[in-house]
Amino acid sequence: MNILPLLAGEIDSMDRELFFVSGTGKITGVLQNEYKYFESMRSENAAYITTMLRKRLYRLDLDPREAYNVYDLYPERARGMEDRLAAFIRETKETTR
Repeated sequence: MNILPLLAGEIDSMDRELFFVSGTGKITGVLQNEYKYFESMRSENAAYITTMLRKRLYRLDLDPREAYNVYDLYPERARGMEDRLAAFIRETKETTR
């Protein structure tokens, strides 16, 4: 799927979800339109490898640099995205393609 129009700002949203995979192969996040959610995880930055990053939700239309975690401001959205991420992880375990 080509997401270049979204990244270039030519379109505001997409009809599909995108899932993020860490360098170790773990599914860690999901993008749904202007919201981007990540599970708690250990930092992959070598300078901060012992740092545990808490759950994060970003609203990309207002904060494209992902500077402000709005997890606590949008609890229903965050829970919905957590549930979707968990469901996708279960789906990938059931159908390993």
